[in-house]
Amino acid sequence: MPLRDPQSDAYRLIVVCRDTGRILLEGPAEALRLPEISVPRWTRPAYQIRSMLRKRIGLEVVVLDFLGERPGDNSIVLLESLRQTGLLPAPYVWAAFGSVPISDLNQIEQAAVTGLIRLGETGRGPFSRLGWIDDVIAWVDAATERRGSHRHWTVEQFNASATSSLARFVDDEGCAFWFKAVSPADQNEAHVTKILASLFSPYLPELIAFHSEWNAWLMSDGGAALSTVVLNPACLANVVERLAQLQKASIEHVGTLLANGFDDHRMANLRVQLPELTPYLEEAGRSQHAQTGFRIKISRIRQISRLTAHVIARIEELDIPATLLHCDFSLENILLSGKDCLFADWAQAGVGNPLVTFEQLRLQLNQTEATKTLLPRLTEIYRSNWADTIPRDQMNQAFRLLPLIAIASNLCCRREWLTASGTDRTLSRSYARILARQLDHAAQMIEDNISICA
Repeated sequence: MPLRDPQSDAYRLIVVCRDTGRILLEGPAEALRLPEISVPRWTRPAYQIRSMLRKRIGLEVVVLDFLGERPGDNSIVLLESLRQTGLLPAPYVWAAFGSVPISDLNQIEQAAVTGLIRLGETGRGPFSRLGWIDDVIAWVDAATERRGSHRHWTVEQFNASATSSLARFVDDEGCAFWFKAVSPADQNEAHVTKILASLFSPYLPELIAFHSEWNAWLMSDGGAALSTVVLNPACLANVVERLAQLQKASIEHVGTLLANGFDDHRMANLRVQLPELTPYLEEAGRSQHAQTGFRIKISRIRQISRLTAHVIARIEELDIPATLLHCDFSLENILLSGKDCLFADWAQAGVGNPLVTFEQLRLQLNQTEATKTLLPRLTEIYRSNWADTIPRDQMNQAFRLLPLIAIASNLCCRREWLTASGTDRTLSRSYARILARQLDHAAQMIEDNISICA
């Protein structure tokens, strides 16, 4: 058996033809098997699988479900074939369900596959069934009817599971919309999105419709992600100004946000949460093998925890108002829309020190020389936008302490992942070690009295 690429995940595909109910298999007639596909790790499997099937065999499919707890490892993917371009190339064939080799599937996989083929659904969720894409298209049609008559949609599917979906719909005229559905465990994101759209619509992609049964919503396309364009000073200056404007606009709504379940990452809460999470950092440090890289001593983790508590107290004294926090402020979530920009993907939205979100942006721009040189100017723009609310001296003091606070806030934002158990524990420990190293670096800067923001 050939060795698998450690940078890829392998999947076995069960593709059901919507017109005939037959299954896609490959190989000689006497040894038919499920098609297998390898997807580069850290990419979107649903998007990659659809693209590969389209290019390799001219098959247009929609992903219905991923079976198994973890990606790859030959796990099963359920798909529906929508249409085929040309003849099916060898060694692929359409075969009756009885020809499908499912004896090597586990009990859960066999039940899901049998249910899908015989009943058209697995019972695992609203998207783990044949024809769900038709229902969504009909809903999108109805929701966007006032914008014109749409005769045909091009659908790009990015994420998929039995209970969640992320897809982009583009009509004949090039008008694009995003459909997003979240699992019951993440349904708070739908609630958060609705609240933010009602309070801060100028700063988010337009919210068009909600579908409560699917925990789904439809948004207008917010433009190109900042991660996909050439960044220039004017563009980044606009992003910084818009961020400050949104944050200042949110000050009067902090009570509403907290009352509606937004996470509380204000300094008083960080002071309580960090000691609760420190043992997880210590455990992650103890579980690290000596040969896997720099290991932070337990005594150093405790020293950082004490320093962080002191910094939190100092930040509180500066009396900076709490605002809306993004908590996942990546360049992918900043969208260019004409002369303005919009902010998307608020799944982890909370309330806390506004400078934390700016620090997340600053850290990303610090990764390349082209944008690194712009940071002093962008920092001044951000500082100026807050000048009527936060005195300059207080802002400068906060900037000097900010790197440590930003990482501590990030730690608390991801406390559920940090404290994960079971099969996710190994990855959780690895992530905890990354955060511990980041905390160590930020603490060292404060201890050395170095500021990278001035």
